Amino acid sequence: MVRALFFTGGRCSACKRMYPSVKQLLKEGYKVEEKDADENKDLATKYQVTSLPTFIILRGEIEVKRFVGITPIASLRDALKDPDYHIW
Repeated sequence: MVRALFFTGGRCSACKRMYPSVKQLLKEGYKVEEKDADENKDLATKYQVTSLPTFIILRGEIEVKRFVGITPIASLRDALKDPDYHIW
């Protein structure tokens, strides 16, 4: 299963700018899980999240792609559609 972890923070203005894209992806049926980095410190540490917003594309529990900062919805959609193409 392919999913995205969306690490955000309460005072992160760039994160707030990504919410319309996240809502659209959810509406299209993609799995996106929002994680507040302050409330999920262990998870943020596990994935070495140092900047917000951060999107981590996972297949199962394996990271296959990462986006940091404001990211075009097309890039997120492409990564969620075809994670094999994006493996580092």
